[in-house]
Amino acid sequence: MSNAVNEKLMPKQMVAEEPLMNRLRWRLIPWPMFLFLWTLVDRVNIGYAALSMNKDLGISMTWFGTIAGIFYIAYFLFEIPSNVILHRVGARKWIARIVITWGMVTLLTGFVRGVTDLAICRFLLGAMEAGFYPGLVLYFTYWFPSKHQARAVSLLMVGSSFALVVGGPIATYILTHSQWLGYAGWRWIFFAEGAITVVAGIITFFIMVDRPRNATFLSEDEKQWLDERLKAELVVKEAQRLEALTADLLDFARSAPVERRAVDPAALVRSCADEVAAGAFAVRTEGAPGTFPLDERRVRQALTNVLENARQASAEGTRPEVALSSERGALVVRVRDFGPGIAAGDEKRIFSPFCTTRTTGTGLGLAVAMRVAEMHGGTITAENHPGGGAVFRLTFRAG
Repeated sequence: MSNAVNEKLMPKQMVAEEPLMNRLRWRLIPWPMFLFLWTLVDRVNIGYAALSMNKDLGISMTWFGTIAGIFYIAYFLFEIPSNVILHRVGARKWIARIVITWGMVTLLTGFVRGVTDLAICRFLLGAMEAGFYPGLVLYFTYWFPSKHQARAVSLLMVGSSFALVVGGPIATYILTHSQWLGYAGWRWIFFAEGAITVVAGIITFFIMVDRPRNATFLSEDEKQWLDERLKAELVVKEAQRLEALTADLLDFARSAPVERRAVDPAALVRSCADEVAAGAFAVRTEGAPGTFPLDERRVRQALTNVLENARQASAEGTRPEVALSSERGALVVRVRDFGPGIAAGDEKRIFSPFCTTRTTGTGLGLAVAMRVAEMHGGTITAENHPGGGAVFRLTFRAG
C-alpha cells in the first residue's frame, strides 16, 4: 500500500510513543520473562532427575529418550487449539491456566511408580503446557505495535539464557540434599518445581492484564491511541495481503494467451455502457474502425471496469463521455468522468490495486484494465481534464 494510505489509516499521535513503549516493556515483560525461564527449567528437570530416577524405576536409556520425547508430541497436537482458546477467553485466564495445570502435572510426576506412569505424566505435561510460548508472543501483539514487537519478544527470550544457569544448580541441590518424608531427591525436584509453578500460575491470574483497555496504569488517551494503532495495523496488514494476492492473480491472468478475433468496437463499447448503466453515458463512435482484432472477453471486462469507475466517480446528474477513434492503426477509447479528478501524484499509481488516495471510482478494476491493455500491446493513462473530472485513455494495438 502507498505511504499516503498508511498514514491516513494510522491514528493521530496523541501520546509520546517511545516513552509509552518503554513503560509497557517494564510493566508487561518481566513476569512473562520469568514464566518463560521457569518453563524451560521445568522442562529440563527430568534430565537431572534421571540421574537417580532411571535406576529407581528400572528405566533404560532407550525408554527414557522415548518418554522424554512424548512431551513434544502432546505439545504439537494441542498448541494451535490452545492459542485459539487464548484468543477467545483472554491471555490472563488462559496463560494462568496453562501455568497452574503444568505445575500440577509436574507435582504428580513426583509420585510416578514406573515407565507407564512417567509416560502418561509427560504426555499430560505437553498437553497442559501447549501453546505457552506462542501464547506469550500473541499476547505481546495485543499491546505492542508491529515495529516494537520484535524487541518485546527478544527481551522475552533473554529468559532462555538463564534457564540452565538457574535450573541446573536448583535441581542438583534438591537431588543431593532432599530425602524428606521418605521420598527420594529426584521426586522432590518435581514436588518443589511443581509447587513453585502452581503459585506462579495463581500470581499470573492477578497481575497480567488482557488488553490495553483493561489497564489501570494507562491514561484514557494512551488506551485510545494504542487501540486505534493496533486496529489500523490489522487493516493495513490485511490490505497488503489482499494486494499481494491480487497482484498474483493479475499476473496469472496476464500470462494466458490472447485470443483475438475481428470485433466491432462501436458495438462493443455501446454494449459495455448499457451493461454498466443503460443511458448513463454519452457515447461517440464516429471515429471508430469497422472492425478491430481484439480478445473480446478481456476487452469487455476492461471497458466495463473503466466505465464503472467513471460512473462511480461522476457527480450525480452528469453523464460520463466515451469516445472511440483510430490513431496510427491503434484503437483508442477515451472515457471522461465528471468527478473530483485525480490527486497529484496518483496519475500512474491509480492503476495499482488499492494504491491511491482517491476515495471513489478506484480499486481493482483499473488494475485489470491496465493488464488487458498491456496484453493487447497498448497502454492506459489518466489525467485531469481542464473542464473538470478525469480522462482515461485506453490504447489497443492490432498485434
